[in-house]
Amino acid sequence: MTTYTTSYLAYCASHGRTPEAQIAFDDVEWPGGKMCGYLLWISAEWRAWEALFGRIEIKSDEHHAHFDTWLTARYVTKAA
Repeated sequence: MTTYTTSYLAYCASHGRTPEAQIAFDDVEWPGGKMCGYLLWISAEWRAWEALFGRIEIKSDEHHAHFDTWLTARYVTKAA
């Protein structure tokens, strides 16, 4: 069984796809670099989070946990 990170699940939910469907989509959309879409998306999400909560150069485990909770509330719980 494949396990996905919270942020990857939020990425999929933000596009209305299951992880498997998102992987298939990104494989076509980003040939030769199928994680490019995710990397662009997650960078934009970190910027949005920082706009709300402040810019932090070195993020702690607590910052990452808060970010994951924020992403889940923003995308995953809305998709459920």
